[in-house]
Amino acid sequence: MSTIIERFWSKVVKDGPVLVKELGPCWLWAGSVRNKRYGDIWVNGKNELAHRVAWLLETGKWPKPHALHKCDNTLCVRFSHLFEGTQQDNSDDRGAKGRNNHISKLTVEDVRSIRKALTSEVTKTRLAEQYGVTRPNILHIEKRKSWANI
Repeated sequence: MSTIIERFWSKVVKDGPVLVKELGPCWLWAGSVRNKRYGDIWVNGKNELAHRVAWLLETGKWPKPHALHKCDNTLCVRFSHLFEGTQQDNSDDRGAKGRNNHISKLTVEDVRSIRKALTSEVTKTRLAEQYGVTRPNILHIEKRKSWANI
């Protein structure tokens, strides 16, 4: 039977994207994912968020109340990319970064530019490449499934 440490690290890919140059690459959770957003791992009889488990493994205690992402990559489990904080801290961090959505790399200005470009001949694939997101992200912006308030 493997330990939590062995199970955890067997699901981490350390050559993820560099979303914040000063932080270096994200370490991505490659195991089970909750709500298509957060890593998920079974610990002590219940599912826990993988980035919270990363905090536990590094510090020996659970983050109180939350482990938040400096890199804004919800699948990142690299301890140096995490910080402890409240839900209000999370909201303030998003606002300081000009982000409408806590899992988005896009700003409000980016979304406006994308919507404007969608009326031209630029392809959705090209826009996705330009803004560092996926084509489905562009489709969701176009159909107002995301960033509906912009």
